[in-house]
Amino acid sequence: LNDDGSFDFDSVENMLHMTDTGHFAVLASGCDEVQLHDLYFDNAYNMRDTFNMMSCNDVVVCNIFIEGTTDDVIKFASDMSLGHARHTGNAIVRNIIGDTGCNLLIVGGETYGDIQNVCYDNVVCLAANKAAVCVVSRNGATLKNIHFNCGGSVGRCCCGTDHGSLSIGYTPT
Repeated sequence: LNDDGSFDFDSVENMLHMTDTGHFAVLASGCDEVQLHDLYFDNAYNMRDTFNMMSCNDVVVCNIFIEGTTDDVIKFASDMSLGHARHTGNAIVRNIIGDTGCNLLIVGGETYGDIQNVCYDNVVCLAANKAAVCVVSRNGATLKNIHFNCGGSVGRCCCGTDHGSLSIGYTPT
């Protein structure tokens, strides 16, 4: 997706093309300052969960194309894998095109710690067998400041959420 909202399906030469990744493309647990960008997945039939960001903070996910996966594509949750509940938040997800046999975007699920300040913008769901967007709290966790269609341009979020120094995308060198 271009900055002006137009589609350019032929321009994937600058993206990392991935196939046959296994159950996860990225499984992050307790990680801070994570950036995932410019990734192209096609025919990801053996991949289930694509990006599981468990108990992670300060996360940017942008410019992702994915088709053919069988489970959740981008998931923010807080599990007990670290031995304790850790809050999750301060994330921006932008420029996502995908289809899945499950949920395209999910906030929650395994939620032992609170999740807050997650903003989504410019997301195109081609198909989802469960939900394009799933927001669910279990085990008493609080989900707060989850925004969709925040607008703005690259590098800012118009919903009013304070993301600090977190920016969408990266600065080319």
